[in-house]
Amino acid sequence: MKNKLTMGIIIVLLGMAFLLGAAREVQAVDEDGNFVIVIDPGHGGSDSGAVAGGLREDYVNFEIAYYLKQELDQYEGVYTYLTRYNTCPSIYDRVEFAKERKADLFISVHNDSGASSATGTASWVTQDNTQIEYYQKAAEVANQILYRISNLGLRNNGVKTRSGQANEWYDSGVVQDYYGVIRYAQRVKMRSLLVEHCYISNAYDRNFINTKEGIIKLAKADAQGIVEAYQLRLRGQGTTPVKSLAIDPIELNLEMTAEDPQPVAYLNALFNPSNASNQEADWYSTNPEIVRIYGNKIRGLREGEATIKAISRNNQRMATCKVIVTKPKVALKDLTVDKEMQIVEINQTGDILVNFNPENCDDKTLYWESSNPDVVRIWNGHFRGLKEGESIITATSRASGKKVSCKVMVKDPNKAYVEDVLTEQEEYTIQVDEAIDIKYSYIPNNSINAEFYWDSSNSEIIRVFGNRVRGLKLGTADLIIKTLDGTFEKRIKVTVKPKR
Repeated sequence: MKNKLTMGIIIVLLGMAFLLGAAREVQAVDEDGNFVIVIDPGHGGSDSGAVAGGLREDYVNFEIAYYLKQELDQYEGVYTYLTRYNTCPSIYDRVEFAKERKADLFISVHNDSGASSATGTASWVTQDNTQIEYYQKAAEVANQILYRISNLGLRNNGVKTRSGQANEWYDSGVVQDYYGVIRYAQRVKMRSLLVEHCYISNAYDRNFINTKEGIIKLAKADAQGIVEAYQLRLRGQGTTPVKSLAIDPIELNLEMTAEDPQPVAYLNALFNPSNASNQEADWYSTNPEIVRIYGNKIRGLREGEATIKAISRNNQRMATCKVIVTKPKVALKDLTVDKEMQIVEINQTGDILVNFNPENCDDKTLYWESSNPDVVRIWNGHFRGLKEGESIITATSRASGKKVSCKVMVKDPNKAYVEDVLTEQEEYTIQVDEAIDIKYSYIPNNSINAEFYWDSSNSEIIRVFGNRVRGLKLGTADLIIKTLDGTFEKRIKVTVKPKR
């Protein structure tokens, strides 16, 4: 093979780089949520793989994998690893390597051997098609790769599956796959595929992969297939990739009633970061006879359970929501809270009481969330103030996903806050078209939150600009004075009389 000496040097150098730097990169990827692709050059070490015409499969596999890594490293938020350099890890260890790096995609690079007339490229994926998020996307990646390889003049032999031992099954009940890398990857819930690029035993194919140009073309075809399937974007284009995905709510009970025999709800896909460039997702139901889904709209059809899966088109992040469909004796209609705002000091606790309507409804399960958990921690309606600030506490009912909220303000006991606003009069009387300035002070005078919002309870009777009040027509209204942080509010009665 041409350039074998150069390639050997590259292998040694890359191997050293791997030993020195890979561990640090893995931890960074775990924390930052980058898209991780593990590329597995088949065979290696003393295992040459197929050999024909003086060409070793393990060398060709590594070169394709090496240039594939170079291509993919150009994309935003993508981290790539090779499972081997000049060694030959076991099939199990290759998948374990990918698992430790939380790989989003595992691609095993191979070349085939057979009769001299056998030619072309093929790809193998799991036969467990019950797992949509693994089988379907792996098949899509494989098809994209094969399409691009066929454009190079090589025969497309298609995407294939192959059964392993008839007495060995996945948890889904499907017979496990024949190829070990696919089998182990499927066991640990990792998308995987194996690509047989060419037949080394075929003269035409062998000549194609016996040049650096041919190797690079295959690597680019692999890369473009992955890029298209996962909607990746080149670095430096100002795009922000999706790092994680969640569904709100995470569990939902659709209650079937006589008035609403096929209840409908909408699920929200929450992208992280919130400014991700591509916020499109594909939605699936594991049991469409119980819960049907159209985009993010779900409809309960009959009693039972289903899992709704949302998969982002960029980076294929996945989130799930468990949906239960029931026929309750008493369905939930509404939720309210006893207080819409509570104030506590740091380390003080409190409770948010939720009222169910009707009170004897069947499903009273609630999920709690704090918009600022560093300020307020919540568990089962009981909360604790952790530091100065505010947080919105939201309770979401499992029954139909109804929500109620309570604002919790946390004060620092070592700081002063407005306790009262003092005015010259407790009530004011003004005439139509008369404007007066309300003189005021506040206590304590060293309050840190002494910024006020002034308002009218009836803007047709009195108009308010800061602390200036103007009478507009006959009647009575309240002048409302409250701090901007919402911790204090006072109302003063203002009566408007006719002009003299």
